[in-house]
Amino acid sequence: MLSFLRALFAWRLVAEHGRYAYFENDVAGAREAHVILRNGGTHPAHRRWLAGGDWSYERPPPPRSQSGVKSIGAAR
Repeated sequence: MLSFLRALFAWRLVAEHGRYAYFENDVAGAREAHVILRNGGTHPAHRRWLAGGDWSYERPPPPRSQSGVKSIGAAR
């Protein structure tokens, strides 16, 4: 019962990014995102962090050209 009461008050704000405020429960380890801006526009929630991952973003590899011409930013 005591751990249940502790978990109710263990939420802390981790970050505000885009339209969302991200919270984490230090006792239960749960993570949530709450919409803080409702005035139009879209911004995806950070689903990797919500699933238990970290904040890092992996950049996708540069697109490969079908014609054999190297794209801008491709490794030489």
